[in-house]
Amino acid sequence: MSVTHSLESARRWAAGRGFRNLHAFNAASNDPKHIKDAILDITEGGVDVVLEMSGAPSAINFAMDVVAMGGFMSMLGLPAGPLTADRGLHEERDLQGRDHPGHHRPPQSTAHGANALAAPRPPRL
Repeated sequence: MSVTHSLESARRWAAGRGFRNLHAFNAASNDPKHIKDAILDITEGGVDVVLEMSGAPSAINFAMDVVAMGGFMSMLGLPAGPLTADRGLHEERDLQGRDHPGHHRPPQSTAHGANALAAPRPPRL
């Protein structure tokens, strides 16, 4: 499946549910700084929720750059090695990671975890 096909599928899914304010970026053909700046501009400071599924250190750090103060980030795909995560932790962000040590997690397990995390949560007071 191509990135273009995935972006079009996301747009059709959102349109079918009445979402009007959808922005999708192709990270394979755009500069990450341009994408980050666009996200921060569109959201006026960052997104409320990030579900990072690749486990790539560059993607995790990118996600930390775009999650808003007070936002929530979940790492469903964790890096194979150590990760330096010193950004954003002082700005009241929730960071959650999931891992099954020594066990390759099948894609449907990651999708199940994403669905569980996307479920409505009671507001934090």
